Amino acid sequence: MSNIEQNHAELEDRSIEQESYYQVLTTLDDSAKARKLAGRIIKKGLAACVQLMPSVSSVYRWQGKILEEAEILLFIKTTGACLVDLSEFLEAEHPYEIPEILVFEAAGISESYAEWMQDECSPK
Repeated sequence: MSNIEQNHAELEDRSIEQESYYQVLTTLDDSAKARKLAGRIIKKGLAACVQLMPSVSSVYRWQGKILEEAEILLFIKTTGACLVDLSEFLEAEHPYEIPEILVFEAAGISESYAEWMQDECSPK
């Protein structure tokens, strides 16, 4: 089973409610790549909004070495209806060998923002 299939199965096992709201985080090492990925996510209807936070410093262990790199942090706002498709898209299109894909369910959301997200999140 591929990583995409395994992640898809795990997300389905969680019984995602279609009218739930999520923030998904990922990072990229280049602002042009981050803007391009964000634009593709919005164009495909996988999220209502992607915020890019420049110049995040990441410290991590990779292949036995401790590294520190400047990255761009993407905050992706999506719905339960789009979460699996967004996760699959990120797994397939992210340039990192092992992309960071962290999913957080919103504990609360304003009614007007929720309505806007529902209107904007529809895979195309």
